[in-house]
Amino acid sequence: MPKTSKHKIERRQSNIHGNGVFAIAPIAKGERIVRYKGLLRSHDDVDAAYGAQEEDGHTFLFTLNDDYVIDANVEGNVARWINHSCAPNCEAVHEENAKGKTHKDKVYIEAIRDIAVGE
Repeated sequence: MPKTSKHKIERRQSNIHGNGVFAIAPIAKGERIVRYKGLLRSHDDVDAAYGAQEEDGHTFLFTLNDDYVIDANVEGNVARWINHSCAPNCEAVHEENAKGKTHKDKVYIEAIRDIAVGE
């Protein structure tokens, strides 16, 4: 399993959408940057908690699989501030648990190209 390089990123203000995540050291293509963390919840729990809220453009929910959602509003880490892009430099990678335990699946953010400091 590749080691994450979360010490190579930081959250800062972004001109695009409030907070963003920026490289503070070069990141190589294929490098695992950070695991997307948060409270593991069922889809029904997430719907009950957030279903009636008006959309504000900030979504910290990541569908993990058919059973669970990662709710980075609770116990989330820096990964929740990663902005989507029309010209992305990284992608989300779903890692299924080898024993089929869906509550132990994980999502990692990995570089799809070299990323320079400041990106």
